[in-house]
Amino acid sequence: MAGFIPGLLPTNHSQEKEFAQAYEDVLERYKDERDRVQKKTFTKWVNKHLIKVRKHISDLYEDLRDGHNLISLLEVLSGVTLPREKGRMRFHRLQNVQIALDFLKQRQVKLVNIRSDDI
Repeated sequence: MAGFIPGLLPTNHSQEKEFAQAYEDVLERYKDERDRVQKKTFTKWVNKHLIKVRKHISDLYEDLRDGHNLISLLEVLSGVTLPREKGRMRFHRLQNVQIALDFLKQRQVKLVNIRSDDI
């Protein structure tokens, strides 16, 4: 941003483009930081509940994908035992996630455009 001086509004089209790009870069950095903090916070919350069944996750996105930890979390939160697929193939993982999503729907948790293969 050679032609842009902080604190002054852009005076020409080139400066305006530079200003807009700098603004977008700052927004992206804050979004990335917010996402990282939310992921860390939610991971801690999940582990706070999963510890009750002697389970732990390290990576929120990876460790919920097979549906087992997701089902365990729902069981701890609800006190209801849910069925689960025992296999490790993609079909079994998708089926476990679908079991969790169906349970949430039965409990009238509104899920908008979320499918098992989205998780």
